[in-house]
Amino acid sequence: MARFIVLLVVFMVFASVFGKVCTPEDRKPRICTKELRLGCVCYTDGTCVQKMCNQCSDCINPSIVSIDYGACPGASEEKKIIETDLAN
Repeated sequence: MARFIVLLVVFMVFASVFGKVCTPEDRKPRICTKELRLGCVCYTDGTCVQKMCNQCSDCINPSIVSIDYGACPGASEEKKIIETDLAN
């Protein structure tokens, strides 16, 4: 259990460096615009996904830790690996 808590704290620090961490205030239902932008959405399980998102409406989801309107860390490296695998 202690290992999980340490991992969660490290992930939260990592997410705060790369994006906007969803706060308890962000999790309260409110009126949001329907604007979607390409961004990096990081989840409580440690995964980050590049997708269309809206910080206002997506932070209501308790499984989302942070949202950053930009590329996910390492996204270009993952793309290169996929392109290399497809080429072989």
